[in-house]
Order: sequence, then structure tokens, then C-alpha cells
Amino acid sequence: MPRFAHHGFTFHYVDSGNGIPFVFQHGLGGSAGQAVDLIPQLEGIRVLSLDCRNHGLTEPSRAAAQLGFAPFAGDLAALLDHLGLAHAYFGGVSMGAALSLRMALDHPQRVRGLLLVRPAWLDGPMPAREWLTTVARLIREHGPARGRALLAASEAFQRLQESAPDPTDSLLRQFDAPQAAQRVARLEVMPMDAPIPSLGDLQKLCIPAHVIATDRDPIHPLDLARTLAAALPAATFQQVIAKSDNLARHTEEARTAIAAWLARESRKLP
Repeated sequence: MPRFAHHGFTFHYVDSGNGIPFVFQHGLGGSAGQAVDLIPQLEGIRVLSLDCRNHGLTEPSRAAAQLGFAPFAGDLAALLDHLGLAHAYFGGVSMGAALSLRMALDHPQRVRGLLLVRPAWLDGPMPAREWLTTVARLIREHGPARGRALLAASEAFQRLQESAPDPTDSLLRQFDAPQAAQRVARLEVMPMDAPIPSLGDLQKLCIPAHVIATDRDPIHPLDLARTLAAALPAATFQQVIAKSDNLARHTEEARTAIAAWLARESRKLP
């Protein structure tokens, strides 16, 4: 398993394929392996993904002071340095999409383009942050197993489950994640952090961008994705079927959209 040391962490990352580097980042509570599973194997594309602080196989787990979009973006820049890469395409799901935006603002010379899947942040805290901070509180007060049972039994959660089953499944997975109790600070810090100072700052990003979103997902609102796409000067927007409607078809449509965008971008390069 490839690893490198940076700022007191030993980071695990995935490095697969050869060609144009594409860094694709996981969502909150996820891992590099889960993110890469969404990327189809494409000739001429080198897929990279980093386990962020307090995620995946990156160690050790740390408290809130060392978490946030700014340090996470610095870690991605360090990954490029470690691999001897001047720049790459960047993207991700949910938190990974927000992190890619921060990377583009903090290190613009290193980001060729952006592929943002089911974004959940704009220029402030995550709109659906109360669900994640509630999970964090239940883990701290009751532990992962008991906290999971309490959330699942709540009326608000059951109403959400009836209208959009996939987001509720993702919330329950936070309790089941490895080291859920030791890494709970990620659920407190990241939903409250802002990846970008303002939507106006996105006008600086005159690079290719593509936003992929769904409806029926209150954690990743469709209107938020449309707003983000409209704020990026060179962005395109695509809606795919919701995971709650058909998970297999959602995955297929998302993978097809990702492959098509990467193919178009690779053809533009000399």
C-alpha cells in the first residue's frame, strides 16, 4: 500500500493506471478505495486518491484543530509533490468535491480541471450539517452501536428514510466506519467548515469543470449543485438518476458521465 509522511500523518493513497493524472477524492467518512471504485478504468488516465486525515488507512487520528478544508488541500498538494507531479485534474464526491474547489483556489497552478459529483457545500457550512453533527453527538454520548440505534429509531430519521432511503443509509454508515469513535471530530469540523470564501471567488477558476448531481438527496441538494455550476465560469452540468431510485443505474450513469468528461478533456491536451 503506497504511503507518504506529511505534517505528522502517514497518508495512504491509491495510484492506479498510467497517463494523465486525475485525483478523485472521497466523501466524509469514506476512503480512497471507495472513491476509486466510481472511476471506470480508462486508457491514458492515472487515477489517484488520498485517504484524508481521520479517514481510511491514514494514521493517526487527530483532534479538531488539525482538520479542515485548508489543511486537507495542503495534503493533496503534498501528494503531488511526493509523486513529482506539477498538476492534475481534480474531482470528488460530496466532501471530495468541496475539497477539489479548495485545492483549485489555494493551488490554482496545479489544477487543470474539476469534476464535482453530488456536491454538498458552497461558500459556507454544509446545509445538511445538522444530520452529521447529530451523528457525532450520538457517537460521543452513546458510542457507535447505541448511537446508531437511537438515530434509526428517531421520527425525523424515519421520515427522511421514507422520502430518500440512500441518504439515510449513508448516515448509518458513519456509525459503522472504522474507528468511528476515535475519528468523530471529522463529523464535527468538516460540516461546519467552508471550502471557499465566497461564490464570487469561483470566478477566478477559468478551467474546465463538470458538475454531476441528482434529485431526491437532501444531503446533496440538486439546487446547490446547479448554483455551483452557474458560479464556475467554464462549468457544465449533468443530472443523473438518484441513488434512492435505482442504485445500480445511478452508478452506471455516474461512471459513464465521468468517463465521457475525462475522455473529452484528454483529447484537448497536446
